[in-house]
Amino acid sequence: MQQDSTPKTRFIDRLPYKTIAAVVVTGVICTAGSATAASLVTSAQIKDQTILNRDIHPGTISEGRLGDALRAKLNRMTAQSGKDGVSISGKDGVNGHGAKGDRGSNGTDGAKGDRGDKGDRGSDGRDGTQLPAGFFVTNSTVESALDGVVFGPYANGGAQGGSLVNTKVAGMKVSDIGHLAYTAKWSNDESNDVGVPYLRLFLENGSRMIFSPNTQPAKDTAPGVFHKWSVHTGTVRYDDDTGNGADMTWDEFVTSHGTEKVKDLRVSAGYTAGTNLSTTLKSLELNNQSWGFGSDQA
Repeated sequence: MQQDSTPKTRFIDRLPYKTIAAVVVTGVICTAGSATAASLVTSAQIKDQTILNRDIHPGTISEGRLGDALRAKLNRMTAQSGKDGVSISGKDGVNGHGAKGDRGSNGTDGAKGDRGDKGDRGSDGRDGTQLPAGFFVTNSTVESALDGVVFGPYANGGAQGGSLVNTKVAGMKVSDIGHLAYTAKWSNDESNDVGVPYLRLFLENGSRMIFSPNTQPAKDTAPGVFHKWSVHTGTVRYDDDTGNGADMTWDEFVTSHGTEKVKDLRVSAGYTAGTNLSTTLKSLELNNQSWGFGSDQA
């Protein structure tokens, strides 16, 4: 034991005070195990500011021997100068970067915009008003509108035209019809009443009856105003659309063809005469039924 302590004592005696800290840190464990060491160097024997950085060799002081506050400070300094912007987390939960900010709240919805102005009404006033059940049109020149069922206008009323078809009469016998009338107006550039709207009964046997307002004994065909034409009190033709023959009374027609069955009923305009021919059908009456068109639908 005497031989072990003697060299160590001479080594300490030769050290200058500048390097005494290195001896304290690295040699304290060795001297503490010696039973013959005369004494230990204490912090009271070290003069302030006499131990310099160069007196402490790299790797001689472990991180675990440092205080918590110093370790936290070193970690913050390391994070601020981390390579390539990579933050380094400190030990014991001390982060090397600031805490993540709270997520912003959602913005409130903006005020609802004002409703746009209503578009201008079409030049012909048609708005797609639905037809009553059991009715259809034969082509796109006939449409339901606020004023009624509109036909045309037809630039050439002799070559163009269309019809509104009523299928609710299907299966009726001619003799079952006691009241038949329709209300309409018409116009063309020439005021030629050959262009007035007409009514036909298409029969199951392929024949048809036609009523023309301009062939009545007492004509009522002024253009531009609504007329109510009563078929059952007027004159009609049988299989004679062009009017080559003479009319017969409704009663004569029923007497001759009363047992024949009806396929459908049509009110038509065009295929007659006149430039820019147009027609508006307002209503149709059959026995105790009445159908209004446009804004007057029943």
